[in-house]
Amino acid sequence: MQTPKSYNPKIESLLSGWMRLARRFRVWVILFWGLCAAIGAWLSISFLGINTDTSEMIDAGVPYRVAQTEFEAAFPDINNQILVIIRASTPDGLDIFSAEMSKALRGSDLVTRVSHPPSDPFFAKNGLLYLETSALEDQLAQLSEAAPLIERLTLSPKIETLFETLAQMAERDTLPDNAETLWQAVGETLKANLDGRRLPFSWQETFSDEKAGPYQTVIVIDPVLDYARLRPAAPLQDLIDQLAKDSVERTQIKADIYVTGNPVLRSDELKSVSQGIGLAFGISFIIVAIILSLALRSPLLVGCVLLSLILSIVMTAGLAALIFGELNLVSVAFTVLMVGLGVDFAIHLLMHLQSKKRAGLSVPAAFYRTSRGIGTALVLTAPSTALAFLAFVPTQFVGISQLGVVAAIGVTIAFLVATSFLPAIFSFLPVNAESPVRSSVKPVIGGATPRFNPDLRNRLAVGLIGLGLFALILMPHAKFDADPMALRDQSAPSVKAFELLFEKPETVPYRLSVLTESPQAAQRLSDEITQLESVKSTRSLLDFIPQDQYDKIDLIDYAAIGLEFALSGEGTAPSPRDDVTNQLYHLLIKSDNEAGRALAGVLQTWQKGLKTEPGLRERTERDLFVYWPHQLERLRAQITPSEVYQDDLPPDLLARYQSTSGKTRLEILPAQDVRNLDNRRRFVTDVKRIIPTVTGSARTVQDAGDIIQMSMIQAVLTALITVSILLFWVTRNARLVLIMLTPLLLAGVLTTATGVLFNLPYNFANVIVLPLLIGIGVDSSLHIALSAAQGKAKEQGRLEKRPSMFDNVTPRAVIFSAVTTIASFGSLSFSAHRGTASMGLLLMIAIGWVLLCTLCVTPALLQWTSRKRDLT
Repeated sequence: MQTPKSYNPKIESLLSGWMRLARRFRVWVILFWGLCAAIGAWLSISFLGINTDTSEMIDAGVPYRVAQTEFEAAFPDINNQILVIIRASTPDGLDIFSAEMSKALRGSDLVTRVSHPPSDPFFAKNGLLYLETSALEDQLAQLSEAAPLIERLTLSPKIETLFETLAQMAERDTLPDNAETLWQAVGETLKANLDGRRLPFSWQETFSDEKAGPYQTVIVIDPVLDYARLRPAAPLQDLIDQLAKDSVERTQIKADIYVTGNPVLRSDELKSVSQGIGLAFGISFIIVAIILSLALRSPLLVGCVLLSLILSIVMTAGLAALIFGELNLVSVAFTVLMVGLGVDFAIHLLMHLQSKKRAGLSVPAAFYRTSRGIGTALVLTAPSTALAFLAFVPTQFVGISQLGVVAAIGVTIAFLVATSFLPAIFSFLPVNAESPVRSSVKPVIGGATPRFNPDLRNRLAVGLIGLGLFALILMPHAKFDADPMALRDQSAPSVKAFELLFEKPETVPYRLSVLTESPQAAQRLSDEITQLESVKSTRSLLDFIPQDQYDKIDLIDYAAIGLEFALSGEGTAPSPRDDVTNQLYHLLIKSDNEAGRALAGVLQTWQKGLKTEPGLRERTERDLFVYWPHQLERLRAQITPSEVYQDDLPPDLLARYQSTSGKTRLEILPAQDVRNLDNRRRFVTDVKRIIPTVTGSARTVQDAGDIIQMSMIQAVLTALITVSILLFWVTRNARLVLIMLTPLLLAGVLTTATGVLFNLPYNFANVIVLPLLIGIGVDSSLHIALSAAQGKAKEQGRLEKRPSMFDNVTPRAVIFSAVTTIASFGSLSFSAHRGTASMGLLLMIAIGWVLLCTLCVTPALLQWTSRKRDLT
């Protein structure tokens, strides 16, 4: 058997000597790697954690992070607040239920502060002062008109008293403004009782023109977090769940409870990521084992490769623990990436060794011939892949650079283990421990002929290049999704709760904040900012000092003259007419009002039900008046407001807008839905133009997205340049380097176009795809190109053309290597965490295009650019 021509004798000699030493000191080599793995396992178990704070994934020196750090120094608890969102069908029920929850939470040692203005006595008393004057006048007019009803029901909260009042309304020539609302609401409550349902009557809706159901309120909690736990907010979350159940039992109010906020979102994200990574690791490990079985067809060799893979992963985790201490939500995926990348070296090495042994060579000779045949390509694949991973290190995206460093270390370890541990193990194996492998690609591609038809290959290459040129049209449509919420498991309770915050303008979570020197400075800045079309409103301390409060107090005092007596409960309750229900029915049935006639129909059915359903009357009366005591208490507080000054504001409110150092917070709310990228960019850009130091979640999302986009471009260029330099340094052949890189650029264009077609935007997690495509893709290109470049061998003083490179084991090893990578990366798509899943899916697509372009375009380019003879 002829000795293949060396491409780089120095590299191949070093590899040959390294593997020869590994075989010579095989026992020590195995013990050494075993000890290193044991130390790595101990380090990773003892010291390696996971940091779920996505804000720390960007360099702390960028402007928005500097502004964010300054703001958090003034308000240290604001980034760790937990939000309890409560939804109920009526405002009355919502007030009662949320007040119960707030009171219970304030008594817990798991919280330091609870902020819930609706349940605060200050706002119960002075709430009307915060209405616009016109809205206040309308509200007071409705209450004054309802004074007779209020008076009667205060003295006698019974169903007959209510029906008597409704009948008196029906007798009037001109219906009161609230008559239709009352009739409709009473009818709905009666009908619900007839149907066996509970529908408590809402008195707040009756006395207001605004119907904003479902009604929602937010309790803001400054929690005591237990960082000794994997989920620091877990005790408080458990307490909230228990308090919610207790409140339901006490109040008999049906309310929906949702919990969100950074600590809860991080816990849920950690759960989805860890479960997803665990699932992906298991799936990828099994699939890679199956693919290895097809490639090597030796259970013993497959076991050795998997053992070397486990050693590599464990040692990488140990070094990650030493260097970083904790991984982030992106770098934790290194375990799955290592499954695909860690076996590449073993596949090429062992498949070529089997090929040489099949030819009758001894083990030492097989190792020597293998190092001469693929040594240069095998050695170069490790640094080329590592360089692609390290391409993010110079960028400001420190989160992905951590993955790059860890994965680069892992690839290097995997190479060293594959080229030392496996030769050491291999030399222990019996001569016939593994089955011979055919050198053709036929076992992989079912009915393929032993040779890859050059004409077919050239046609495929032309088609792929044409497809790539067409795909350039789609490149401007490539998107980057900068919203970190889009990466999270959308079925997670905290994510669903977060989305609810967007339904009310006052609770939109993506907003901006500014630190000012005083409340007056905040007000001056507010006057300027509110002129922007992208800004809906602002909030600062002075916004809680009611405008025109003296005039409003006069209006309330005037209306209170009649309401105070109605609410006093003094006097004698009038006796209702005999058979008041029938009288109300006959009055309403003749009414021109649709709501009145509808109530008449329900009354008729309800009267019949009284004869057949025991307890119907009591249930109906209970539902009509269950919220009445709360409404009386609320009205009594509202008609006795007092003048409000800054020192009168509740401490919880002051703490949200004024720091202990005296800094005042100005909060800025958007006018449009800032989940939309264009709206968010406009909002942030407009405000930044006036206040460069503005901070807040809206800017964090926007600026972080811009930084990551630039980091991706920078990393792609860095990977391309460094890999090109490495290849040229080794090959000294610019034409060959260009041939190896062209399929990768083509695959990158096709990958991006595929993402556009199937709505797979780039995001925080999958930005590593394009740089990694260069690193991983060049490995396959290296093996194919260098195999072709070594296709001439000297024999008996003359040159003989070697058979097509598709008749040797290299393409088959390339295919199996790529398939294991695709299977490993693709397993990430099973993760519930959308960022991790998108990384796996886009990597799978990218490596698929790389494989196709490498097998078709690389040989075609070699043939088309050859000056002397066809290298293939």
